[in-house]
Amino acid sequence: QSREELFEKLEGRKLEVEGEPRTLSLKGAEVREIQMTWMTRLFDFLASPDIAVLLLMAGLLGIYIEINTPGLGVPGLLGLLCLVLAGFAFQILPFSWVGLIVLLLGVALMVGEILVGSFGVLFAAGVICLLVGGSMLFDVPELSDLTVSFWSVLVPVVGGFAAFAALV
Repeated sequence: QSREELFEKLEGRKLEVEGEPRTLSLKGAEVREIQMTWMTRLFDFLASPDIAVLLLMAGLLGIYIEINTPGLGVPGLLGLLCLVLAGFAFQILPFSWVGLIVLLLGVALMVGEILVGSFGVLFAAGVICLLVGGSMLFDVPELSDLTVSFWSVLVPVVGGFAAFAALV
């Protein structure tokens, strides 16, 4: 939709502002472009569910690599940076705690498979939890219609995470 089409649709619409009825009159209104600052552009970028999931998973992977190979420093610092940015994203976006807990449970099950060796049972349960938790993470219908792109983001991320865990 163009801006002009939006203005035409909104013209004459009645709404309530602080308890008073108002009618929108947008004919001949001046349009001013306001450029985003670099900080606003960063938060706009972080306000994507896909980016939030990618940052969360990259952060967890970086921390995991640092724990397994202490002393490198770079994976841990990058993981920490990704987790901090994911924290900002989760402050901006309405997310489901249940989805986050299921997602973290999936990571814990995959780590458990690496440590315990349950012949793939914990691994398979971890992959399922990652997919289910990731798809539930931003599924808060009463607040927004944001979701993680299942096939273009979630499946490749979980596949990469699973490939890494299987390799380890």
